[in-house]
Amino acid sequence: SEIEVGLRDKTATKASHAALLASSLDEVHHMRTLTDRLLMLANNHDISLSPTSLEAVAIEAVNRTIPLAQAKKISVKNTARDITVTANAESLTDVLVILLENAVKYSPTKSTITLSAQKRGKQATLSISDTGQGIAAKDLPHIFDRFYRADTSRSSQNVAGHGLGLSIAKQIISAHHGHIAALPNSDGKGTTFTITITLA
Repeated sequence: SEIEVGLRDKTATKASHAALLASSLDEVHHMRTLTDRLLMLANNHDISLSPTSLEAVAIEAVNRTIPLAQAKKISVKNTARDITVTANAESLTDVLVILLENAVKYSPTKSTITLSAQKRGKQATLSISDTGQGIAAKDLPHIFDRFYRADTSRSSQNVAGHGLGLSIAKQIISAHHGHIAALPNSDGKGTTFTITITLA
């Protein structure tokens, strides 16, 4: 509709056309993200698992998130060490990128996001912690539901999204026979997402 109105505007200038193109390109990027994530939901039912370095996966995920973090002057602290798990490296990286991008989007400028990993018995636990507004208690049970977006707390910041990222993350971790959860931080500031998967 925006493009049709722009094309019919006989008084349009180069500046207004440039603004229209920028807006349209932004919408194309949103649509591409939506279709990519829908395809991920459809294609992650059966993935191959093999010994995978959490350190390598964490480094790749952080590198892919750095441009978004730098735009808000957010520091991403990665303390994940070389723990080997049974996983699909590409899919697990996608999960970490989803969680890191969410953390960046909902964190205040000049804050810090922490990614860590540790062994617990025969399992490894990955944690991503931010210092944002957190997630309302009533929304926590639903955040992994497909297309669910909280109407308060984190979404009150007017962050664009389709409500698919966390659903995809949960599906991928389920394919790893693992578990993903979110809990408010003990100090009441921000949220910590944890992923538990089996050691190799």
